[in-house]
Amino acid sequence: MATFPTVIVEADFTNSALNPTRVWTDISAYVGNLSCRRGRGDFFSQIEAGSLSMSLDNRDLRFDPDNSAGPYYSLGQGVTPRRPVRVRATYGALGTKPLWQGFLDEIQAGWMFPGYGEPVATAYDFFSILAGGVVQGPGTITADTGPVDRMNQILTLSGFSSLSVDGSLSSFSIPAVDVVDSEFGILQNLLEVAAADLGVLFVSADGVLSYHTPRKRFDAVSDYTPRYVFGNLGGTDLITDENQHVFSAATITNAWTITPSGGSPQSASDASSIDSYGRLPQTRGSVTTDAITCLSQAHYLLGRTKTPGSYIDRLTFRPSSVADGTLRDDMFAASLTLEIGDLIRHSVKPPGASYTVTKDYWVEGIEHNVSDSDWLTTLSVSPIDPTMTNGLGYWILGDATYGLLGQSTYLAL
Repeated sequence: MATFPTVIVEADFTNSALNPTRVWTDISAYVGNLSCRRGRGDFFSQIEAGSLSMSLDNRDLRFDPDNSAGPYYSLGQGVTPRRPVRVRATYGALGTKPLWQGFLDEIQAGWMFPGYGEPVATAYDFFSILAGGVVQGPGTITADTGPVDRMNQILTLSGFSSLSVDGSLSSFSIPAVDVVDSEFGILQNLLEVAAADLGVLFVSADGVLSYHTPRKRFDAVSDYTPRYVFGNLGGTDLITDENQHVFSAATITNAWTITPSGGSPQSASDASSIDSYGRLPQTRGSVTTDAITCLSQAHYLLGRTKTPGSYIDRLTFRPSSVADGTLRDDMFAASLTLEIGDLIRHSVKPPGASYTVTKDYWVEGIEHNVSDSDWLTTLSVSPIDPTMTNGLGYWILGDATYGLLGQSTYLAL
C-alpha cells in the first residue's frame, strides 16, 4: 500500500523578498490544513497570482511579530509580510517535489480572548511582487523586439532574472516604447506582451517565472502522449471524482477581431457558424504593429471557437481515497508532478451508456487541498484544439512528419 506524502512547509525569515539567497526554516510541524493554487481557469483566461492559505499552530506565539522571544524574531526579517515561503512534498521514489512558492502576505493572529484562536496565513506567488512594481531602469526600450526578448528587457530593467522559456519563439516584433516609471507596471506589461503572442506567462511550482510560447503545444505533436489518463474505466486509469461535461453556447466565438497597435482591425469569421448559432464576436487589441500576425491569430482563435463541443473544465481527483480504500502511487505521482501546459486524457463511460467519451486536455491550473488525512487535487483544463487528433491537425513548417503541406493544412502560429 502506498504511503501518504510528507508535506514540507518552509519560510525564509532571514532574507528580503528580492534577495535571491534563501535560508529556509522548516515550519511544517506548526502547519495544519493548507490550500494552494496556480494558473488560470481556461485557455482564454488571464493567469492571476497564485495563492496559498494555511492554518497555523501559534499557541507558543512563534508567529506573533511582536513576540521578541519568538524563534523567528531575530532572524534578520522576522515574521513580517513578504517573507518567502514554499511548499514541497516528499513521496517515495519520486523524492521531493515542489508544489508552490511565493511570499507571505498576512497572518491573521487568531486571538480569541481569553483563549487561543487558530491563525490563518495567506501568501501569493511572484506575480504579487511584479504587480506592485514599476520599471526602475532607463526610460526607453529602443529596439523592436520579439515577445520573449521584450519581456526579458522589462525584467532586466526592473532588476529581475530572465524568463524560463519553453517552445519555439514567434517571429513578429513589438515596437520600441517609452517607459514612464509611474505608469509602467511590470506585471501588466508582461501580460500584455504574452497576450499579443497568445502565450502563457505563469509561476512554476518552484517559484520560477516561466513562459510557454504558443508553439510549445504544437512543438510537442511528434511526441503526442498524454502524461496521465483519468476516468472511470478501471485498469490503469486514474480515478476521478464527479466531473461534469459541459456543452455551452458560451464557448462559441465565430467572429474574431484583433487590432494591432496603431493599425486597422484584422478580422476572421465563419459564415456557417454564424448561420447556425448567430453572430458571437470577440475583439481584442495587441501591442504589436504587425497586421499579418494579428490576422493569423484571429484565424487560429476562430478555429478553436467556431464550433461548440462537450468538454470538462475542471477535473478533480483524490489520491488519498479511492474506491477500495487504498492509496495509489500513480495518483499521487500525477498530483505531485503535473504542471501547467501538460497534456492529459479523460476517458469516461456515462452511467448506463454503451459508449465512451474520450477527450484530451491541456492543464491550465492546479490546486491542492491538503489535510493530515486527505489530499484533493483539482485541475483546470482546456480541450485541445478541435482540429487536432492525436497531435495531428496543423501543418508545421520544417517538421519532417507534420510539415507535409496538403495532408495537414491548418495554419499554426
